[in-house]
Amino acid sequence: MAADEARRLQAVPAGDEESPAAGASESSPAAAPPATSPRWLAGLQVPGPLVRIAVGVIAVGLMTTGLFFLVTDVLLPGLGPARAAPAQPEAQGAGALPGNQFKVDEIIVNPAGTHGRRFLRLGVALEAFSGAGGEAVLGELEARQAQVRDLFIREFSSRTLEELTDPTVREELRAGCQEKINGLLVKGKIAQLYFTDYVLQ
Repeated sequence: MAADEARRLQAVPAGDEESPAAGASESSPAAAPPATSPRWLAGLQVPGPLVRIAVGVIAVGLMTTGLFFLVTDVLLPGLGPARAAPAQPEAQGAGALPGNQFKVDEIIVNPAGTHGRRFLRLGVALEAFSGAGGEAVLGELEARQAQVRDLFIREFSSRTLEELTDPTVREELRAGCQEKINGLLVKGKIAQLYFTDYVLQ
């Protein structure tokens, strides 16, 4: 081993003992990047402050938009107040057959604010309780048909197009009309009011 070490020392000239340090210093300028970077590398460098700000503003805008739709379309509909279903008469069970029905002639009204350019075609059927009392209600509805039609025309023509397209308003109108018709009747009450036709044009 000592012989190998001696041979190695002899192979290296005396002036070259500093050569590893000198070689490192000679090779370091070649390995170091030049003072000015090439043009193709300039495009890969960190963008200027205006570009960073623009990218940040766009990212914040996209996150805000996503959050808005998450809240309005996913979270808020589930948090809304629960709407109670309208009370059904006790005689009308889920499996009960429909009672006596009275069909109101087709009604056409112009919604408020449309100046006659739009109209609603409305078909209505009124259901009385089955039995002898229902027959009396049907007879009274036939006698009061003009009052019933007028009630529907007044109620629906006072609503705007936007209100008439809203399902919640439609259900409010159904319940309100049923209550007002029952207020007109003397011989009994109607159990249900059906829209057989509801077309906005």
